[in-house]
Amino acid sequence: MKKIRILALCLMLAVVVTFSFVSCAKNNRADYDNSYAGGAEMAPEVSDKNESGSVNVDIGSALEGSEEYERKIIKTANISAQTLEFDKSVELVEQLCEGLGGYIESSSVSGNGINSRGGSRHASYTIRIPAENLDGFGDGLGEILKITSSSSNSDEVTSTYYDIKSRIEVLEMQKAALTELYEQYVDYANVDYLIELQDKLYDVIAEIEAYETQIRLYDNKIAYSTVYLNIQEVEEYIEVNETFGEEISAAFSGGWEAFVDFCSALAIAFVSCLPFIVTGGVIAVGIVFLVKANKKRRRDKKQNENKE
Repeated sequence: MKKIRILALCLMLAVVVTFSFVSCAKNNRADYDNSYAGGAEMAPEVSDKNESGSVNVDIGSALEGSEEYERKIIKTANISAQTLEFDKSVELVEQLCEGLGGYIESSSVSGNGINSRGGSRHASYTIRIPAENLDGFGDGLGEILKITSSSSNSDEVTSTYYDIKSRIEVLEMQKAALTELYEQYVDYANVDYLIELQDKLYDVIAEIEAYETQIRLYDNKIAYSTVYLNIQEVEEYIEVNETFGEEISAAFSGGWEAFVDFCSALAIAFVSCLPFIVTGGVIAVGIVFLVKANKKRRRDKKQNENKE
């Protein structure tokens, strides 16, 4: 009987814990939603100075209308085209690029022409165009060439860009502190410490230069979009359709994405139901134990009655 009472108490405790868990989850969700719904009104005001006298910055005001926090996006485009007049088209493409303030980063031409044994000619270009003129360049190509395929990609690097900027600012402060310490150090008897201080300063300078190189690369890629242009010489324009292999690949890709989405949804549903599954399991085990204990108690009672 004592074991049965303990088991019953455990079952009751499991049920209470489950309902408490569900209630807490609902309350936390409600608090989360309320905090975001009224976040702007509940945000405390920040004074100009704190108790230590250092200046506090209102980040919201600093970002509002500030150009230094503008989005940083790297744009690339891939364009394939055909032409009936190869030499003229290539010349016009180069003039269009120059007229929009761009430049040709690299180029290659293969083949000797349709009327020669070398077959049709093919040109590949890597062109850098000012980001604001990218659409105009695409429209201009459409007037010169027969565009057979085109795609574009926008890679936002805003977070990474300003993270590097912040690191440079911190390193600049560290550099200034080390430089001041190095210039004011007068205990030349401790040469090892002086050398160690100098090495740290040089390491910081090298790190700053590395980050500044990354910023310059980002600035160039952001300011000048990259266009990969392929031009093929043809006798007459050829309609380009998807091959059977490309269609199979696209179908497989779509099916795989659907399968991954299904597995993700199934995993989320399982985790959501896990507390109820565990509680149900505990209750089921408890019921089995109670039934077995009851049967054993009846069997023992019957055996005792038979002995009497």
